Amino acid sequence: MLLMAIESKASVSQTQYRLVYDSSICAYSVYMIIVAGSTNPATVLNRKASTGQLSFVVPAGTVFGLQTPNEPKLGSYNAGTGILTRTTPMPWTTASYIGSSILAGSSLTGYDLQAFTPPTSNTWYPSLNVGDTVLLFSIKIATSSCGAGIRLFNNNTIQGSAVTGGDPSSAITGGGDFNNGLNVGSPAIQTYVGNAGGSSTIPSPAFATVSTNCTTSPSAFGLTVVSTPGSVCASPLTYSWTGPGSFTSSNPSFSINSPTAANSGTYTVVVKDANGCIITKAAGYNAIACSLIPLPLQLSSFTGTIENCTTSLSWKNTDEGNLMYYELQNSIDGSKFEPLNRIYGKGGLTNEYNYEYKAENGRRFYRLSLVGMNGKSIYSNVISVFTNCGNENISIYPNPTQDIVNLAGLNSGEIIEIYNFMGQLVKSQLVNNTVEQVNLGSISSGNYQIIVLNGKLRIKVGIVTRK
Repeated sequence: MLLMAIESKASVSQTQYRLVYDSSICAYSVYMIIVAGSTNPATVLNRKASTGQLSFVVPAGTVFGLQTPNEPKLGSYNAGTGILTRTTPMPWTTASYIGSSILAGSSLTGYDLQAFTPPTSNTWYPSLNVGDTVLLFSIKIATSSCGAGIRLFNNNTIQGSAVTGGDPSSAITGGGDFNNGLNVGSPAIQTYVGNAGGSSTIPSPAFATVSTNCTTSPSAFGLTVVSTPGSVCASPLTYSWTGPGSFTSSNPSFSINSPTAANSGTYTVVVKDANGCIITKAAGYNAIACSLIPLPLQLSSFTGTIENCTTSLSWKNTDEGNLMYYELQNSIDGSKFEPLNRIYGKGGLTNEYNYEYKAENGRRFYRLSLVGMNGKSIYSNVISVFTNCGNENISIYPNPTQDIVNLAGLNSGEIIEIYNFMGQLVKSQLVNNTVEQVNLGSISSGNYQIIVLNGKLRIKVGIVTRK
């Protein structure tokens, strides 16, 4: 019995998948995140690759290209010496592809499903510990919509328990099962508990600025857009200008000879890259004077919150016609501000932004400097955010649990919130003691995220499993 307990603790017990677009290699990378458990270096068998499945949801007709494998790797294990030698990364195998087999009326109508299975013949994972993020493979996926609609399948079942809001298997002709799963070790342990947050599947759009291009002899008004692709694989760029008097152009620059007042007004250029990512720049110009027409910079909101000891600053602008960039500034006293970061505008109307970073404990003040194309700037309102991460080290036990779980390291007045993996709140409890008992007997078996609220501070404590 003691040996079985040691073996259990020496195995990975919970994993998640994460999908991220990597602009440096122009491919989508899939990662395995270790949520719970670890591999004991002395017990090599718990690193052996076993069965599993990873499924993509993509717009109908999407073409998958070259795969670059990374984990698991081909290896040989000498039972006599206990030495494992790993060599070549082995590719994941295409399990099945559903094109026209999505039933009409399903939430997946208009999408294809592509499943991959890990190589399992003498393949091994590296040593794994809680918090590790392991690259499994990267794959080229042709996109003409800037990555829109490319994601991982959302399970409708995880480890035998139904998941509310998952993608429906019943939507697939023939009843194909595209639920994700991953078994690690020998004997195999089912470890998959969901898809990780923080996935980013949208390639970076091009960066673009517009400048005047005018001459006085002969008189001519012109504009030039200078643009840089967001990644090495985003070329070529295409351009689409519109302006007063039904003006259009598909060149990066244009010139209008002998301009009149009718040529003055708002000119808009849409820059599109090979991935279908779009950036729009629009501004008003006086064609005769060859100068910008001042347009309002309309910031509709600027807010700040704390989540898991991370400061999150968000703002929304309803008119970026003349905006060049935002300069985010911070201050410890609310009067002397210093630059924190520069964020370039997306152009056009109604854009939203979010910036996150780890701030030191205490109150800090923030504002935005909105810098226009003419070099002039205006300031936003000043907001303040208070950070206090003194009770970040909260422990959970026992885990897994049959019904009662204890949280230690709390403060009276805090609030415990329990969420399922669809992000739904299933239980909330006010804290009265430094060690608080939470009864999970009323919720179904599965894995749940624990959040502790302390005023505006939102701490992600960890995952608890109810048997």
